[in-house]
Amino acid sequence: MSHRELKNMISIVTVNYNSKSDLEKTLSSIGSQNGNNHIEVIVVEGGSSDGSQRTVKEQFNNIVDIFISEKDNGIYDAMNKGIKSAKYNWIYFLNAGDCFASDDVISKIIELIQNNTGYNFFYAPYISNGKVHNTQRLTIDYLASHMINHQSILFHKELFDEHIYDTTYRYCADYAHLLITFDRLKSLKADFVIANYDSNGISSSEANKSRMWKERLRAIIESKLPIMEKLLLSKRAIIALPYHLLKGFIFSNERNK
Repeated sequence: MSHRELKNMISIVTVNYNSKSDLEKTLSSIGSQNGNNHIEVIVVEGGSSDGSQRTVKEQFNNIVDIFISEKDNGIYDAMNKGIKSAKYNWIYFLNAGDCFASDDVISKIIELIQNNTGYNFFYAPYISNGKVHNTQRLTIDYLASHMINHQSILFHKELFDEHIYDTTYRYCADYAHLLITFDRLKSLKADFVIANYDSNGISSSEANKSRMWKERLRAIIESKLPIMEKLLLSKRAIIALPYHLLKGFIFSNERNK
């Protein structure tokens, strides 16, 4: 396949560990897409014990192009395996439990890529808990309090040439990667909803909020952004981190009574 043909092709990476029913939902969503001749599907499976491997091999062998099933060091290690295996120029993560918002999302993404050359980062509205979220902005002010939802991002593979996900982060390697590549991003926000996001992930848990904000502060400090932008990014974390530490301490004491 020529480079010209590759430039509009998408590698969809799905990460799973012991979530067979969620994996079935996600792969069914991918299989129902129009325009799926423009994609390859990569499933990175962390050595599950719930029959996930059999599900992929017996039910979805016709749509899964690359299947990796082995122990990993967490979700970002698994995502890195997907990145390294990807053959196409664009990478999209749709993890077990997430699904496309409609059957024509891939067709819309292909049209978006074809009509907007010169960009290496697209993001879009997404659905979570039945609600459409359309307020995302790739700005320092927005990133001080939020992260661009991962299932709403389409990355050009060039953004992973120098940096893949840092697996020393448990919750915020995607945030750290966004900051470290921030000056390279040529972004465009799409006008269609891309995914229905499963909000039950580890970073969504209240119990992990203090750890998440601690990692966000680390990502800000270690980024190559100018000092003023680092200070702007830190303003929410400086408040949120002690708040969630105190909340966790109170909760732990109440539980141990």
